[in-house]
Amino acid sequence: MSDKSGAQRSASWLPLLGIIACSAMLGSAHVFARLTYAYDVNVLTAAAARLTCASVLVFIYLCLRRVTFPQLGRAYRATFVLGLLACAQTVSLQIAVLNLPVAIAILFFYTFPFFTGIGSALIGDERMSLKLTAALVVAFAGLALVVGADFTGVSIVGLAAALAASVFFTLTLILTPKLAPELSPPMRTFFMMSLAAGILLAVLAGTGGFGFPKSPDGWAAFSAFALLYGLGINGLFMLLPKMGATQTAVALNLEPVMVAVIGYFVVGELLSPIQMVGALVVVSAVIAFQLSARRR
Repeated sequence: MSDKSGAQRSASWLPLLGIIACSAMLGSAHVFARLTYAYDVNVLTAAAARLTCASVLVFIYLCLRRVTFPQLGRAYRATFVLGLLACAQTVSLQIAVLNLPVAIAILFFYTFPFFTGIGSALIGDERMSLKLTAALVVAFAGLALVVGADFTGVSIVGLAAALAASVFFTLTLILTPKLAPELSPPMRTFFMMSLAAGILLAVLAGTGGFGFPKSPDGWAAFSAFALLYGLGINGLFMLLPKMGATQTAVALNLEPVMVAVIGYFVVGELLSPIQMVGALVVVSAVIAFQLSARRR
């Protein structure tokens, strides 16, 4: 009996470890995005590339598993909503980045764990407990220290766009397990990513707005950015049904910490002592909440 319980407890931690790995890959993608934009790649091209890479990767996974693709119907139309949300979130976040310092844009985008907790409570999926509220508040305070945000002269348009991106991502987290429940998580992810990529590619083709790197170094950064995002976002949406929207959102607070740490090793951005304290605060809040959630 004890051996079986131990195995079950170990298995219950695997999705969380997977989400942490996804956070590391998504954080790495953000760092390579900085390098990518330095090589004349525009925002829409980068967004389309990462969504296309994500859809190709999950397609390869489905083919290797020899999964039969379902006939197009209601489930496919439901995933179209998720594709639209993915596009809206990407565009909103890029508008925020254009109008705000990146640190502030990231900080306001990471209000999505608050919105996810509230939304999940409103629809009855989660209970907005005191422990959850405390974990979210502490994690957000830690994020503020990590990004070192300076709020002088901020743009209202930028703030509104960052909050809109947060809301769109919240809706994606909450609705993904509920829309088209007859589809497996990989199949649902494939349709969502393919539709989102198709929308952006159509816009780029119609406007002639493609902007690709013009050097080998640029292509290396561009490829790493798209691949890391594709692996990270696919892993996130495949693990989401196992973790639940709220626990996933809390664990994703680790992503900005990953950005700060990986940025130090890749582009030499040194963490200040206060940022290190913030990182410890975020990690502690996430671990405390996950331990609490697993005792219930």
